Amino acid sequence: MLLTTYATGGSSIELFTSNPPPAGLTRPAQATFTALVTPDQASGTVQFFNGAIAMGSSALSGGYATWGQGFTAAGSYPISAVYAGATSNTVNQIVN
Repeated sequence: MLLTTYATGGSSIELFTSNPPPAGLTRPAQATFTALVTPDQASGTVQFFNGAIAMGSSALSGGYATWGQGFTAAGSYPISAVYAGATSNTVNQIVN
């Protein structure tokens, strides 16, 4: 599911999740977040965030970077991705 596209300085980033809202996940759960960066020849890493807390980063390959995150507590988690000044929107990952 496509969640957003933001462009900055010639790059854009789209954030996808394996379990989009509103259905969400049942805990304990694992979600996979995929960032698509264009142009597809972009290189480097994408950082994934839960609010202001960095969850980690993943290297781009063919324009894609993927991050898997486990959730053990119920709640709404604000997830975003950043690449070279381009920031995705915040998506609330629901965990029941």
